[in-house]
Amino acid sequence: MNKKEINFVSYLISLNPEKKYLINNISEMNVEDSPDGGMGSLIFSSDKKDRKLGSDLSSFEFNDLDGVKVIVNLVLDNYGDLYELDIWKTDFSSLISLPDISTNF
Repeated sequence: MNKKEINFVSYLISLNPEKKYLINNISEMNVEDSPDGGMGSLIFSSDKKDRKLGSDLSSFEFNDLDGVKVIVNLVLDNYGDLYELDIWKTDFSSLISLPDISTNF
């Protein structure tokens, strides 16, 4: 992940105080781009077997630089680990930019 993605995911984690410990290793996590047509979704890698989609950790909405609404969900797996950063731009176009998030949270 690049610095902007790390800051954004860290912010989303911080929205759920019970899971704030997940921020500790965020910069070392491996991710893959999701095949989502350029919307910017990420899938977090894991060595755990039988890993499945779990529950939402947090949600966030913002307008992309072109004014189009973007809906974001940070999703956990069935083990409580990060599973996916799901980004959906409501007109299905490619994401221009994540919002700038302060690292002071």
